[in-house]
Amino acid sequence: MAEIDHQPRARRTVQVHRQFPTLRTLGMATEQFLGYVNLTIRAHAVDVVLLTCILRGRGRHVIGEQSIEVGPGSVGITHYGQEHDLLTEAGGMDVMNLYLDLEHHPLPLLPRQLQGDLAAMLVPHRRLVHRINRQVQLQLDDAAQIAQPLGRMLREQTEHDVGYESVMRQQLSLFLIDCCRSARRAEVRDSDVPSGGPAWLPRVLQMIEQRYDEPLGLSDLSAEAQVSREHLCRQFARAAGCSPIAYLNRRRIQAAMWLLRTTDERVIEVALRCGYNDLSHFNRLFKTMVGTTPRAYRRGSGLDGDA
Repeated sequence: MAEIDHQPRARRTVQVHRQFPTLRTLGMATEQFLGYVNLTIRAHAVDVVLLTCILRGRGRHVIGEQSIEVGPGSVGITHYGQEHDLLTEAGGMDVMNLYLDLEHHPLPLLPRQLQGDLAAMLVPHRRLVHRINRQVQLQLDDAAQIAQPLGRMLREQTEHDVGYESVMRQQLSLFLIDCCRSARRAEVRDSDVPSGGPAWLPRVLQMIEQRYDEPLGLSDLSAEAQVSREHLCRQFARAAGCSPIAYLNRRRIQAAMWLLRTTDERVIEVALRCGYNDLSHFNRLFKTMVGTTPRAYRRGSGLDGDA
């Protein structure tokens, strides 16, 4: 396999949203590449969320300066505008791309136990992307867990037979359930930490992930890391590109966005479930991050609900 050249190049963004009618109407589309061969890095980005799914063959998924070995059953998630490329061996790979427009379309409603996993895995707004969540890598047990649901989605997307919208949503639900189960089995590993990240960072990230709905503060996070609050803030910002509290707030708002789009809970109930006891503070923070109020965001998703 060719060596990776990290020399700066002009940014290239593929406008996927214009290519697939179902991406505009349903917020989802899939594309298949059989015998795909790529031996030279050509970093590019797409204007939606991309799930790169490997059916056959082995290679490397390159995101910035990070290179991840991938093979059958691998699912790599890159978010809005994240430059990446897929390098293959000479024998090529069979690949399916799943495109999702999460900013304008809600995902199918999954079982309640998996909603947290889904929210952690897929970032619903580009303003919530940071250095740590900008790329997610999953490994499903069997490539058939990719080929069957996405293959059916592709047929429905192409044929547009009666009820194809419902079938596509059902197949997406099946695929996302398998992805969430895989994410549940995985643990934060040292290899998930950005280059140069402190050894305690996985523990702090895991604490935030498991307890973001609790009244966590810097004292709790620094105690978990066993360092001073000042040291925690300095090293965390260097690794994640934001402060620990900013990271915690992004995770909470991310969870709130999913609840607003997938439940009919009142806004005050959503705020409480996401760790905010002050509704006014929650509303201000939500508008700052998302660009609209929680109520307007829900209205845009087609769900009813009061404030």
